[in-house]
Amino acid sequence: MPHHRLNHRQEPGAHPPRQGHPTSGSSLDPIQAACEQADHYMVTAFHMDREELHLTRLNHGFPVTQFQDALNLFQENLTEEAESLLQIQPYSALSPARTPNRPLRDSPLKSTTDVCVIVTCHNYGRFLAECLESVLAQTHPPAEILVILDTCTDDSGTIAGRYRGEGVRVLEIQSRDVYLARRAGLKRTDSPLVLFVDADDLLPETYLADLLPGMADPSVGIVTGRAEKFGLASGTWDPRPDQTDFEKHNGATVSSLVRRRALEEAHCFQDWTLVGTIGEDWATWREIVRAGYRVAKVNTGYRRRIHETNATIHMHRPDLVRVVANKPRVLYVGPCLGVGGAEQHLLMLLKGQRRVEWHAALVHGRGTTDDAAVRSVLEHLPVFGGPITNDVASSRLIIREETDVATLRRLEAEADVIYAWGATQGVLAGTTLPVVYAVHCSGNAGISSTATVAPLATAIISLGEYATSMVPVEHRHKMAVIPNGVDLRRLAPMRDREEMLREWGVTPGQHALGFVGRWSAEKNPLALAEAVHALGNEFHAVYCGPQQGGIGRAVPAAERARAERLCGGRVTWMYTENVGDVYAALSALLLPSANEVCSLTALEALASGCPLVATPAGHLPELERRLPGLVEFVPFAPTGEQLAHAVRRMLTPDGQSRAQEAQQYVLENFTARWMVDAWEEVLVRAARR
Repeated sequence: MPHHRLNHRQEPGAHPPRQGHPTSGSSLDPIQAACEQADHYMVTAFHMDREELHLTRLNHGFPVTQFQDALNLFQENLTEEAESLLQIQPYSALSPARTPNRPLRDSPLKSTTDVCVIVTCHNYGRFLAECLESVLAQTHPPAEILVILDTCTDDSGTIAGRYRGEGVRVLEIQSRDVYLARRAGLKRTDSPLVLFVDADDLLPETYLADLLPGMADPSVGIVTGRAEKFGLASGTWDPRPDQTDFEKHNGATVSSLVRRRALEEAHCFQDWTLVGTIGEDWATWREIVRAGYRVAKVNTGYRRRIHETNATIHMHRPDLVRVVANKPRVLYVGPCLGVGGAEQHLLMLLKGQRRVEWHAALVHGRGTTDDAAVRSVLEHLPVFGGPITNDVASSRLIIREETDVATLRRLEAEADVIYAWGATQGVLAGTTLPVVYAVHCSGNAGISSTATVAPLATAIISLGEYATSMVPVEHRHKMAVIPNGVDLRRLAPMRDREEMLREWGVTPGQHALGFVGRWSAEKNPLALAEAVHALGNEFHAVYCGPQQGGIGRAVPAAERARAERLCGGRVTWMYTENVGDVYAALSALLLPSANEVCSLTALEALASGCPLVATPAGHLPELERRLPGLVEFVPFAPTGEQLAHAVRRMLTPDGQSRAQEAQQYVLENFTARWMVDAWEEVLVRAARR
């Protein structure tokens, strides 16, 4: 079965490539310098009923008003006063997750025996010091030691910081996935040999010295040894790679020595279907073997710790897994169930649930629904509600009862907490359950609905700092900021880029520009047609919408005719559930919205490496402050010429390089796993009050 990658390599052909690759001499110094300035900070925290909930690496909590005062000082470049107010260190001292896609420090030419040990850690502070001591004690010292702290909320950061003076470098990311953590580490080293170590494991002092001779043969890509278990289980796994078919079985341990060139030639850490899975190390070794490299075995072994919270327990000792009984049951209440960002957000929460149990969904009033969206939700929980306006088929999927309020009263009797969004105040009035309210709507509709539901809410979750202003001041103490996450499996392309372009009617030499989303005035979709008109015959417009049968089905006839006239016939109207195919084939995505909160489309495009041209709506300016150049901005209500100029800038080598930097940043900081974990923390706290 072929592996689908987020970015197709450009085959020889007529269509221009979307992405360029910076040459080895390309400079990222301006971004590096920006990251190292002392006035860059990453602070996200909120205060809820005298109980601080921390959603960042910082061990500080403070009221929203104090946070806002500090932000004002940052904007005025009064960094010393801001630092004093919050009593934190400048961003550059925190090993920021937005470090550019390059090694963290310049280094001399590496020896062929130089090894970078990459230690991945998620809340393993209790084991980290012992692990690092074993790495530092090697008789063949590694050239680099890099600790990847992935979404750590324990004391891992403090412990790792104690070793900075001994040459240990620390990188903090928000992926909550070991595959992405290893990928992030590999991106930040130039050593020819790499050893991945889990922070709960230990290396004997001769481990590197024992492995290195196996790399004498350049045809060897991996050198492995034994895994000697200790802790809650004992025994030894002694793989035999020379007798192993890597397509069927794993023949190398996690902490095998691997040749960097082999990882690069095999295009490892680019298969996004492996994110969130167990056995990602085997998949990596399999790719290297497929690339023609051999796996060598030497007589040595490392110590593999078995404890209650590692994956080995879940695979081999289910009797030792800690089962959390009585998970809080969550009831979803919303005004619609279509295929927009709010519904994709719900699906990510459903698919990733671990600490909560989703009980049922209530679509109140006459909210619109989409058949595909309802079917997706029905895979996880029953859906109740009022009449459906889209089509007859959708209405048969909904369990309908007398009134929304009566249905809610029945459902809440078996639930512990409500997740709500939109104008739900009428149906929520009188509920006895805690309500966690999500700010999904923007503009006047968002301000109105948030203002009316806020008094009923136990906690209010905004998808971006921008939406804070939509919440009445007297209720902002209930707020948290949890940005959208990206489901990388949804973005894995299933079809070849050239095949997609031919299907769209994009002729040789043309670029495809896209709009992805529903057709509505605040999204300003006609701006794409105006951009294609201004750019000329080398550009083709692609409208991809959620409606079955293509976005054109929902477009008013006059607006569709205008778009086709502006594009001179160079326009495609389509629908697909595999949006990864779309992002991979586009030369750029346009997001000319008047209002957004935290656009999932924008994050998905950036995660796919698709250059983004957008208005400064919603959370995008927040991202731009953290990584300048992430988006090519245009004014609100942009003209066709303004859009055309922005598109041309993103198609230059500099624009392509910026798109790659943006991709790296989003992949490391906006994963669905991190988002789900943060949301479940809030839901659990609210349910247990």
